[in-house]
Amino acid sequence: MPRASNRPGFAVPTAMLVSLVLLVMLTASFTLLSTERKVSDDGRAAVDAEGMAEGALEKFLANRTSMGFTGQPAASESTRVTLSHGYADVVLTQIRPSVGGLPALYLVKSHAVRTVKKVSNAPNAERTVAEYAKWKVGSVAANAAFTSLTGIQKNGGAGTISGINACAGHPDAAGVAVPTPPGYSQSGGALVPTGSPNILDLGTQSNAVNNTNIDWNSIVNGTSLTPDYNNSFPASFGSTWPVVKMTGDFTLPASGQGVLIVTGNLTINGLQHWDGVILVGGTVTANGNDVIDGALMTGLNTLLGQTVPVQAVGNGNKTFQYDSCKIANAMASFGALVPYSNAWVDDWSTF
Repeated sequence: MPRASNRPGFAVPTAMLVSLVLLVMLTASFTLLSTERKVSDDGRAAVDAEGMAEGALEKFLANRTSMGFTGQPAASESTRVTLSHGYADVVLTQIRPSVGGLPALYLVKSHAVRTVKKVSNAPNAERTVAEYAKWKVGSVAANAAFTSLTGIQKNGGAGTISGINACAGHPDAAGVAVPTPPGYSQSGGALVPTGSPNILDLGTQSNAVNNTNIDWNSIVNGTSLTPDYNNSFPASFGSTWPVVKMTGDFTLPASGQGVLIVTGNLTINGLQHWDGVILVGGTVTANGNDVIDGALMTGLNTLLGQTVPVQAVGNGNKTFQYDSCKIANAMASFGALVPYSNAWVDDWSTF
C-alpha cells in the first residue's frame, strides 16, 4: 500500500493553503498599516482643527474692526475666517447686556473645519472652541469739563463751565481741573465753574503731568491709534463719531462730533459746537458763542517736555459742559472685547 506522501494531488492543495494563509497575513498587515495610518492622520487632523479654531477665535478678538464690525458688538455677530487648511465660522452671542455697572458679557465660539485630507473617504476634521469675553468701553482720563495742564485764564463772566453731568444718572465731574500754580483765574465778571468740585487742584504741574493717564506721545506719533481722518476734516458726520487728527495749529471750520486731536493750538470762532472729546497739545482760543459738550483737555504737549503757555480761553459767551454719554459715544471706537481669564473651552459641544 503506497504512503500518503506519495498520493497524487496532495502537494497542490498544500501549496494553495499556504498561499491563502500568506495572502490573509499580507492583507491583514496592509489593513493594519492602513488603519494605523488613518488613526495617525486623524489625530494630526484633530490637533490641526483645534489649532485652526483657536487661531480664528483669537484673530476675531484682535481684528474684529477690520472684519467689518465696529463699536460695541450687537446681540449676535458671525463671520467666516478662511484658513490654509480649511475655514472657521466664528459666532459671537450676547449673554448679558451691560447692567448695574457690569460690562456686557459675550460668548465667542469658533467652529473649524479642516478640508485637507490625506486619506481618501475620511471625514473632515472639525473642532469647536469657545471663550467668554466682556466689552471694555473706551475711556479717556477726563475728570473735568475743561482740563488744562498749564492753568486757565478766563476773560469775562459770560458763559458756562460745568462739570454737572449732562448724561442723567451718571456721576458729575469737576468744572475745571488745573495745576496750582497757576490754577484758574478770571478777568472781569464773576463766572464760577460748577461741578464736583468746582475747581479740581491737580497739584503742581509736575504732578499733573505725571498723573495724566494719556499716552500723548503715541497719539502724536500715530503708534497708538489710526485716525479716521488724518489732517482732513469730514464734510459731514451724520451718525458717526470719528477720530479726527490734525497736525500743527488748526482752526475748527465747522461743528462736529467724535474725538478731535490737535497737536498744536486750536482756534474756535463763531457759533461752533463739538460733541465728544477734544485733545489739544497747545492751547484753545475760543471766540464767540462756542459749545463743547463732553470734555476738553489742553496743554498736552507738556507730556512731551514742551513748554505750553497758560491757557487763555478767549472772549465770548462760551459753554464747556461735561457729558459722559457723549464722551462714551466718541470713545466707542476705542472699546475692545477682552477675554476673561480661565474662561476658555477647548472642546465645545456642537449639535
